Amino acid sequence: MSTEPLTFGIIGIGGYAGSYLGSLDHLEEQGTGRLAAAVVRSPKKYAEKLPDLEKKGVNIYSDLESMLAAEDLDVVGVPTGIASHVPLTIQAMEAGCDVVCEKPLCATIQEARRLIAERDRLGKLVAIGYQRMFSAVTQEIKRRIIEGPLGTMKRARVKASWPRPKSYYDRNSWAAKLKDSAGDWVLDSPANNALAHYLQHVLFMGGASQHETAEPESVYAELYRARDIENFDTCAIRVETTAGAEILYVVSHASKETWGPTIEIECENGTVTSDPSAGTVVKLADGSEEKMEYPDDRHVLFTNMVAAVREGAHLLGTPDNSCQQTLVINAAQDACPEISTIDDSLRAEADMEQWGRTKHFTFVPGMEEAVARCYDEWTVFSEIGVPWAKAGATVGCAGYEHYPGGKA
Repeated sequence: MSTEPLTFGIIGIGGYAGSYLGSLDHLEEQGTGRLAAAVVRSPKKYAEKLPDLEKKGVNIYSDLESMLAAEDLDVVGVPTGIASHVPLTIQAMEAGCDVVCEKPLCATIQEARRLIAERDRLGKLVAIGYQRMFSAVTQEIKRRIIEGPLGTMKRARVKASWPRPKSYYDRNSWAAKLKDSAGDWVLDSPANNALAHYLQHVLFMGGASQHETAEPESVYAELYRARDIENFDTCAIRVETTAGAEILYVVSHASKETWGPTIEIECENGTVTSDPSAGTVVKLADGSEEKMEYPDDRHVLFTNMVAAVREGAHLLGTPDNSCQQTLVINAAQDACPEISTIDDSLRAEADMEQWGRTKHFTFVPGMEEAVARCYDEWTVFSEIGVPWAKAGATVGCAGYEHYPGGKA
């Protein structure tokens, strides 16, 4: 077994790629990996950052093809837009590299299955960056569900009020879009981007074994938008799994107050609750209680990949246990092919401070209360009588092979 640091390449150095660069710095400090090359399509945009990378010996390329042709890389990082995840990952694997790819896995279930087939054909490793999948706390809670004492997950719910300003939707060409400018599916939404981690989290907790994710049997969805965007910014999604568990997922970017995500997982012999303000608490039916703190796991996506390559460790987040989130998104979008637009009279606008800067927000007064009530009552917006809500539809997931419509 080689102890030489793994050589990494990365596609892009701006936006979320900054997190990847931080993790690669961590690997270099540990002596287990180093950044050897990066794709930078707009060098002028990163004029301040490039000299530091070049001083570290990082070679800069204008495209992935050039980087793969010139470099002998072990792993390629893909912190790029949703529509590019699968083609770039396959391109890297064909060049002999393992891949760390950002969440979500992709936009459509047919892409997910193509990626799995190509990974198996090429014999490579692919890690998908759903943050909580790689946490030791998540893995320990899952172990207690599978092996005891918690027992099988019976139902789970998620709520979140995460306002997003106009600048969030202006940050790139595909934000809140159904398709990108090339005509490829994106399906960008809170459930498939900023809050995708938490939908994936509860699906994972319902899986039949330590590294499996629950398979959805049916998906009911109500999808809404409060601003002038293509896709939704607010949703209530109810998933029934093939194991008989129920998942309720209610989140919004069209709110004014920031809180959550709050998660509750009900099992045969206890519950797990998680909230940023209260931490994670495991309560058993016998009255015992334990508080568990999620550590700083920002680098575990990369350290797990190093361990998998070097030592054959189990890769924790993979296309196999991530494609279920993609399937739920596809079924939800199929359930609501026309997104419900919340009437202007029920919306408001204001400049508010977020993360130390003043930004412009569009929100629905009372959205926070509606999200919280749905969560508390295990219900959806149309069932609590909010004026902008209307009933959605249910889509079955058995034999669902292709988005849209389920069939190729």
